[in-house]
Amino acid sequence: MSDPKTGKAHRHAGFTLLEMLIVVAIIAVLAAVLVPSLRQHMQAAHIAATIGDMHCVGTSFANYAAKNPDSPLPGPLTTYTDLATFTSANGCWMPRPDDGEFHPPPFDYTHWCIYLGVGLVPCPFPVSPLSGPPPNPAPVASVVVATVHDVPPTVNGYYVVMSTDHGVHAYTQAQWQTAVANMPRTITQ
Repeated sequence: MSDPKTGKAHRHAGFTLLEMLIVVAIIAVLAAVLVPSLRQHMQAAHIAATIGDMHCVGTSFANYAAKNPDSPLPGPLTTYTDLATFTSANGCWMPRPDDGEFHPPPFDYTHWCIYLGVGLVPCPFPVSPLSGPPPNPAPVASVVVATVHDVPPTVNGYYVVMSTDHGVHAYTQAQWQTAVANMPRTITQ
């Protein structure tokens, strides 16, 4: 249909099918480029949050040791609630599941102890009455090993390890297995 005054064809407002397909194609290309980058940033955020929490755990262990130099840790820290309660009571707040704004942590963790003559074992040290006391009844170090969610084993940060004698470090799965294998079992004096 043409305009009677100008004689030019009238175009209806809106998009043609070709214009719409071009827009969809551009959005698809942008999504294909940005999604892997977003995944890497999410992994980095999970690793950073876990490192921060492990620093908090290390600070609370140090505070507890300063206040109670002759006492071992109070009971096994087997659940996240145990860990959050212990850290919050010892100078470094971590959210607990019963807090109003709790978000689940981006990691799963296990608590280990290093004993002289034995090496890295789960806390508390399982002692059978038949086997007698361990070589040294008190652990020389406490280790919390956090496995970070949504991070592949080949990324430095798959494991975030807090050791009371070495601080916080990030490892790939292979690096941590090598570190455990090379851990000295005995210390000569």
